[in-house]
Amino acid sequence: MMAKHPRKPPQPGQAIPPTEAPKRSYRARGLADLMSDLTKGPFRKRGFAQREIVTRWPEIVGPLLGRHSLPERIRFARDENEDATLVVRAASGFATELQHLEPTVIARINGYFGFRAIGRLSIIQAPLPQLKRRTPQPARTLTAEEESRIASQAACLRDPDLGGALKRLGEAVQARTPIKKP
Repeated sequence: MMAKHPRKPPQPGQAIPPTEAPKRSYRARGLADLMSDLTKGPFRKRGFAQREIVTRWPEIVGPLLGRHSLPERIRFARDENEDATLVVRAASGFATELQHLEPTVIARINGYFGFRAIGRLSIIQAPLPQLKRRTPQPARTLTAEEESRIASQAACLRDPDLGGALKRLGEAVQARTPIKKP
């Protein structure tokens, strides 16, 4: 298949035009870096130009406030980028406490961002979304063969304290792995 407009070779002294292919990187990237591009749209739709206010909410306001409240959206006044209103969802019975701590919360948020981003809070008393917590599976009992293998591997060390610690670690790890069926 031929290109619609073949590229002309550059004249002497003329800069070579950049290629149109995106720059590729073959290094490993963290999941958070990859997800940031996906979450930009939904965060911007809610007024969050900086998504850190949502993702780092407990760090910004403290662990107690972070457990009982959650930022919902930011409302800006027309033609202004400062003194926005942050809408915060608070758990039942905690909205009054959050209302009393409003100046402190605003100061922490603005201190985190380094400028007067938030001017006031609007508090909504509503239940917070429940996070699904995984319950750990109970550890299984080790077979005699597994115990003897772990003990023999830990016994070859010169330091008995280190050998004992590695034996306990090996037993704990082995107890969490399921038995392979033949």
